[in-house]
Amino acid sequence: MSANDVITSDESRDGYLKLLVTAAVTHRERHLQPFVICWLITFYKYLLFIALQRLLY
Repeated sequence: MSANDVITSDESRDGYLKLLVTAAVTHRERHLQPFVICWLITFYKYLLFIALQRLLY
């Protein structure tokens, strides 16, 4: 699943978040913090996108 995919249902969003949290915890031990930072930026962009969509439509 790429960061550009639009997630519509809450279930798939929750599954996506669980997957990313698991990945972040696993990769933390491998010192891949840039991965976590990039994910957080993407996540906030996603939240902003959803907020804008709800305001406009």
